[in-house]
Amino acid sequence: MRAMLMLPTELGLGRSCIRSCRAGEPGCAARKTLMLVDREEISHGLAEGLRYNEPLRLGRGSSVMSRDVARHGGRGDYRVAATDVAAGAARERPKLFAVERSPRLRAVVCAQLRDDWSPASIAGRARPTSPG
Repeated sequence: MRAMLMLPTELGLGRSCIRSCRAGEPGCAARKTLMLVDREEISHGLAEGLRYNEPLRLGRGSSVMSRDVARHGGRGDYRVAATDVAAGAARERPKLFAVERSPRLRAVVCAQLRDDWSPASIAGRARPTSPG
């Protein structure tokens, strides 16, 4: 455990960039984001020519790894540091609401509000554009 806490400082990073996850800790099994150490393990697996469905000691599904690799350059261009920075930027908040990003969606929602639809009814009828 001590070696895990020393790694970020050796890289010149803050301690918060790598978190430990001990069995039994609340939220441990439901951790959604890949950490720097996870991405390093993926990168080592790719360098060894392993497939996504081969165990990489991450305890993650192969789809999580394949999506991360595809999202950040593919098997040939997957770089741990650049991937971690890009993923962090994508997680930044505040993000714009969907109605702020899409003029078409905004027009539909405004029209429905003018027609006395409730926000819950509008949200219930909206088609999801992304998983999760």
